[in-house]
Amino acid sequence: MKCFERIIPNTYVRMLFVDFISGFNTVIPDKLILKLHNLGLPSSLCHWIRDFLTNRPQVVRIGDNTSSTLVLSTGTPQGCMFSPALFTVFTSDCSAIHSTNTIVKFADDTTIVGLISDNDETHYREEIQHLTQWCSNNQPCSEHQQDQGGGGLCLQPNTVQDVWHLPREHQDWQIRHWRPVLFTDESRFTLSTCDRCDRVWRRRGERSAACNILQHDRFGSGSVMVWGGISLGGRTALHVLARGSLTAIRYRDEILRPLVRPYAGAVGPGFLLMQDNARPHVAGVCQQFLQDEGIDAMDWPARSPDLNPIEHIWDIMSRSIHQRHVAPQTVQELADALVQVWEEIPSGDHPPPHQEHAQAF
Repeated sequence: MKCFERIIPNTYVRMLFVDFISGFNTVIPDKLILKLHNLGLPSSLCHWIRDFLTNRPQVVRIGDNTSSTLVLSTGTPQGCMFSPALFTVFTSDCSAIHSTNTIVKFADDTTIVGLISDNDETHYREEIQHLTQWCSNNQPCSEHQQDQGGGGLCLQPNTVQDVWHLPREHQDWQIRHWRPVLFTDESRFTLSTCDRCDRVWRRRGERSAACNILQHDRFGSGSVMVWGGISLGGRTALHVLARGSLTAIRYRDEILRPLVRPYAGAVGPGFLLMQDNARPHVAGVCQQFLQDEGIDAMDWPARSPDLNPIEHIWDIMSRSIHQRHVAPQTVQELADALVQVWEEIPSGDHPPPHQEHAQAF
């Protein structure tokens, strides 16, 4: 498919990125052996692989303490160079069913690329449904195991439908419909000046050359987590989450009660809160608070940050911080700079002077 090599009128590309949860741990030896037989591998080699994967005793040792032995007969051993090859074979029959789609796989990372013509996404949707069905046929974890975080090749059909449904449900909304919606989210900013966007000109085959590699320390530089909300009519104050992680109690007491509730009262009838499905957001205490205050929340599909316009604001703020002549040196300086940048971004009632701000709002 040469959709990236030339421009085709009335076409566009859609992509779905899938990362299987604990993919290597979900390989079922019996299904894998059947696929190896179908590929023509000798029975002796298939039996050896089955013996390699089943009845594996495992223990955990910390210092002088050793856990009890657990015998495993699913998955492939972690850290074994043989495991990626076995997982690749296990997923080899997961292939595109339409010529306009391509499935790109690298170990347990999978991407569906669909070339859409004349706004007809039928083949693309069928491809995703096919992948969902493949996951259902090849994943071993039960519903209970999934709820307990057991992982698996799980791509739930309702999640796919939700991602499609949200934009189409609101595609006919006008400005007046969006004005009372408050888009909210948290974001973490680091003191590191690395924006992960370094680019170099290089010749083919020089990707790993020393001159094209930059080393960055991902730890020890310090970071700040903030919460904010934007709407067409304005924005909330930027709340800096000092020390510790965001819990449901903190979300209710530091954000919903002092920030969201007054904003909802100022907007009046029709106010709609947009928040993602992070655990603190959907916890019982927070849901009860919203219900008691009469605040409606928008149904939001799982793992869909790209649909939230506040992500553009976080990007603007990050670039603004990193482009300063004197970068913040401490966590407090970073927090103060973030609040300043947030307050300098024009609200929806006043036309933004910068093009990037106009695009964000």
